[in-house]
Amino acid sequence: MRFRHCTMSVITSILAFTVLFTLVLCMEIPAPEHLNLSSQYFVHLLSWKMGPGSPDGVHYSVKIKTKSGSMVVVEACENVTSPLLCNLTEAFSDVEEIYYIIVSAALGSHMSPNASYTPFKPIDNTILEPPLVTITVCNQSLCVSLRAPAERLSEIYKSFKLKYRLRVSSEDGTEFTVDKEGLGNEPLSNLAPGQRYCVTVSIIDRSPPNRPPVCASTPKTANVSDAVISVILCLLMVIFVMCTPRLVVHFFCLKADLPAVLLDDISPYIILKEMEQWSVGIKC
Repeated sequence: MRFRHCTMSVITSILAFTVLFTLVLCMEIPAPEHLNLSSQYFVHLLSWKMGPGSPDGVHYSVKIKTKSGSMVVVEACENVTSPLLCNLTEAFSDVEEIYYIIVSAALGSHMSPNASYTPFKPIDNTILEPPLVTITVCNQSLCVSLRAPAERLSEIYKSFKLKYRLRVSSEDGTEFTVDKEGLGNEPLSNLAPGQRYCVTVSIIDRSPPNRPPVCASTPKTANVSDAVISVILCLLMVIFVMCTPRLVVHFFCLKADLPAVLLDDISPYIILKEMEQWSVGIKC
């Protein structure tokens, strides 16, 4: 009886081991799901979730390929367990390249089917940030200067000649837009003197303004005609002060040397000659 009991125990153990071994051999690791690539300002973060029924201890790897290249494992995203994230910023080094992404799960020697993400082109699919705005006074008006939102993005923003829209508004309610290609300076014309203007910038067909407006005031200008009249009067005063003493000396010295009968006739002549000298710019 005891022998029979031992035999049944051995048979049961063998059957259990056989079932477990078969399950291990036939185990199917669920593929990851809900792949999502968040890309802002050329920072690319891939996330995903475990497939339903995934066993404990499963880990994940991310691979990418280009149209002309072969599939390669992203070194920073191999054997990922938690959190289920992969930073692809460095892997997507060419912003004009199209990248194909797959994620797979593994446990021991068992691999899940691949889960793929839609083809991704950084320059087209990332969320771009509008450039930084600076306003300066130039030629009695205002100049708007655009620069990349971060130093690491300077070459990208300069290379692709993105098109920007400047929206200009004044404190009296006037609004207008100016379209510009590429970074750099953009002068604003037909601005009223002594008026405060505010500017926001957006990338045309890509991103709306997401920063507070930048504001500056145009310089106040004096009345032009009044300024010209003032300058002319000042010049006349300088000429009068410089030349009056010389005229007086010439007149009285000549008058003393002439006979009395000629003085009445020549005095107007002397004055006319002196005035003629002023008109042609002869120094007194």
